[in-house]
Amino acid sequence: MKRLLVSVGYTLASMSLSGVAQAGINGTSVNLTAYYPDLGSVYADAGAKLVGPDVEFPYDSVPGYRALSFDLSDTRIAVCCNAVFADAAFNGFAFTFSSVVPTGASIDPASAYAPYAISLIGNTLFLNYQGVVNATKGPSLIDLQFGAVPEPAEWELMIAGLLAAGVALRNKRVAVGTESLGLD
Repeated sequence: MKRLLVSVGYTLASMSLSGVAQAGINGTSVNLTAYYPDLGSVYADAGAKLVGPDVEFPYDSVPGYRALSFDLSDTRIAVCCNAVFADAAFNGFAFTFSSVVPTGASIDPASAYAPYAISLIGNTLFLNYQGVVNATKGPSLIDLQFGAVPEPAEWELMIAGLLAAGVALRNKRVAVGTESLGLD
C-alpha cells in the first residue's frame, strides 16, 4: 500500500510541476462570414482559409468589404479597415474554427477601435461592429484565449505513474496470496 501511495504521489507531483502548452489556431481552417443587417442575413461569405504567416483575408477578399483585411495569427485576429459600420442589429463578422476552438476572446488594449460586441458560441466567434466608426484607421485587435494542453512529457509521467500504481497493486495481491497459503 505504501508503494501505491508513493507512486500516486509521484504522479500527482510530476503533473503539477510539468509544463503545459497553449493551443493556437495556426494550421487551423477558419471560415469568415459577414452578416448585415442581422445574424439571419448573410451579406458575404469569404470562404475558409488556413491560418498561417500570410494575411488570410487581404483587402478586397471579402465581397462588399473592399477596405477590410483580416489577419489571423496563432492567438490574435487583426481587423484592419477604413470603414464606418452602419447601425444595425448585427453588422459584423463570424469566424468559424474547424478544429482548434478558442475558449475566450477579448479586445487588446492596443486596438485603435473596438467592436460593439464580441461573443463566442460553440466554434464561432462573432464580432459585431454595429455603428462603429474607425476614425484612426488603425486595427481592431482581438486576442484569443485557449485552454491548456498537456505536454507530451506530462502524459508520459502520468502513464508511468499509473503503471507503477498497477505494479504495486499486483505485487500486493501476490504477496497476500502467498501468505494465505503459508508459502512464505
